[in-house]
Amino acid sequence: MSFKHYHLVTQTNLHCGSGQSVGIVDQPIIRERATNLPIVPGATIRGVLRAHLSTDGKESALIKSLFGPNSKDGSESFVGAMSITDAHLLLLPVRSLYGIVAYITCPFILRRYKKELKLPIELPATDTAKARYANENKNVASDKVVFEELDIEAVKCDKAQQWAKQLSEIIYDKDETAKTDFQQHFVIVPDDVFAYLAETATEIRTRIRINLETGVVDGGALWTEESLPAESVLWGRYSLNERAQGYSVEHADEFNKQANSVLLQMGGNAGVGNGLVQLIMQEAKK
Repeated sequence: MSFKHYHLVTQTNLHCGSGQSVGIVDQPIIRERATNLPIVPGATIRGVLRAHLSTDGKESALIKSLFGPNSKDGSESFVGAMSITDAHLLLLPVRSLYGIVAYITCPFILRRYKKELKLPIELPATDTAKARYANENKNVASDKVVFEELDIEAVKCDKAQQWAKQLSEIIYDKDETAKTDFQQHFVIVPDDVFAYLAETATEIRTRIRINLETGVVDGGALWTEESLPAESVLWGRYSLNERAQGYSVEHADEFNKQANSVLLQMGGNAGVGNGLVQLIMQEAKK
């Protein structure tokens, strides 16, 4: 069983909630326990993919082979061929004093990403408090970047340029204008800075519920929700078990055709436009 990679690019805010919280935010997003970085659960992605491929509302042979049958009485039960991991945060868009927005990552994340995707690109140095940027970056002024309230010294880095080029080709494929724009706003920040911004620079919105009879806010109906901002990028891995029951080469062909570069709706608040995500999948093995 070989694993392929996939990427999620958020087109609008994405709220995959962890339920109620006793913290400042009433409805926070799900985070990895060890790193406290945002994730999208593999179960969420798997369920959305199943719904996307079941457009007619019926269980086709493709659905059964990939995800297993949905037999309520247990008369037909077996494990589907698809296995998918959680999606981990790769790039976070943050407010920048120069250039409006920056797409940031850090050496810790790039190390994990490089290992999982087996990329040949070298990692930037980790023993520095400086940000590293690619050529002709629009977020830099006087050798500094200012993200949210943080003022960070920045240096030009060839390895940052290599990473900017690699990631832009994966995310934007043949859109040369988008590739150039991304590379001009790509910055590698220190691990501690990224951890701080991943906790404080997410989207926080206050919501209310209006009483239809009185036209004013219901008592106690005031809460805050956290979301990943639009243009966040996450990555994960998936596999299709060739030995799974009912699986065939034709199913891999159909999956590659229907699942790659599609726009999906994930998480909550679909009614207000949240959760639109582009799925970019490496072609499954046939």
